[in-house]
Amino acid sequence: MINILHVNTTMNIGGIESFLMGIIRNVDKSKYNIKFICYKNSKFDYEDEIESLGIKIIRISDPKKIGLIKHILEIKNIIEKENIDIVHSHTYFDSAYVSIAARLAKTKMITHSHTTEGLNNVGIKRKIKWKIAKKIIKNNSNLLLACSKEAGKALFENRSFRIINNAIDIEKFSFSKEIRNKIRNKYNINDNEILIGHIGRFDTPKNHKFIIEIFNDLVKENNNYKLMLVGDGNKFNEIKELVKENNIEPNVIFVGSVKDTYNYYNAFDLFVFPSIYEGLGISLIEAQANGLPSLISKSIPKEAILNANVKIKPFNKEEWIKEIKSLNIKRIDIVGQLNSYNIKEIVKELEKIYTKL
Repeated sequence: MINILHVNTTMNIGGIESFLMGIIRNVDKSKYNIKFICYKNSKFDYEDEIESLGIKIIRISDPKKIGLIKHILEIKNIIEKENIDIVHSHTYFDSAYVSIAARLAKTKMITHSHTTEGLNNVGIKRKIKWKIAKKIIKNNSNLLLACSKEAGKALFENRSFRIINNAIDIEKFSFSKEIRNKIRNKYNINDNEILIGHIGRFDTPKNHKFIIEIFNDLVKENNNYKLMLVGDGNKFNEIKELVKENNIEPNVIFVGSVKDTYNYYNAFDLFVFPSIYEGLGISLIEAQANGLPSLISKSIPKEAILNANVKIKPFNKEEWIKEIKSLNIKRIDIVGQLNSYNIKEIVKELEKIYTKL
């Protein structure tokens, strides 16, 4: 039995968390014993399912409250107490502290990059901190993984890394007319109305403000459009207030945080994804698995674009509106092209990595 410790801030609904849930649902539990370290004290969205799978969540103190030395030692003690063979960290620059703990505990370390957030547009203190973190990660990791070339370069720069796709359960995301009708009926969306959708946490990188700016102009020209936003986050109330200020509340649906996000793609006619940056853009993969036409920003890594039904635009409101008006709202089936994003295949690849380490 190989003991593996995954480190992530939370296990709430999100791209990394969905990927991790895919791993623990499909991994061979007779050979790999997975545990989690998380930083938050509140109950997680996936906690009940994680526990039902017999997987342990270990909560640790917020490093900002106890200081970095105590934080590192706390992780080191957990690694030793739980007899961990491999530490697999998903906390981006904070993986530096995890890697020190793994080194002190004399265990193997995997650092996994899931975003392209870099050193641009940050203060000098943060730049210095992140540059140091990169060196620490480089010196203390046995293996570097990334969800895309851009995500790998952002954290590891010129050092070699291996790409592991943030895969999904493809069957769950296949289009269902029955589920489409069920969700559209629930939210009173008529057949002749065009539903624009977005799924993602309400946070600055996801660029919800840009979505509202586009939709505000669009719906005031044609009231036949509706917008559905699925997710939660620290910008949720701010975006709700922006919708209210623009007097477009009747046309905007806030679903909130749900576990069955895969069902909501069925209700959409168009998926919009104007992220400022993304490690990969797992929501776009999911939308394509559902067959949805998608409109995305230039910031999305090329690896996430799998078919010609995805249109790429710069951050220009007029261009997005023009594209939405001219788009052919028609699904295409690309399930056969998605094997490299099949979670079952990716878990087999990870199992080989764990065994080799």
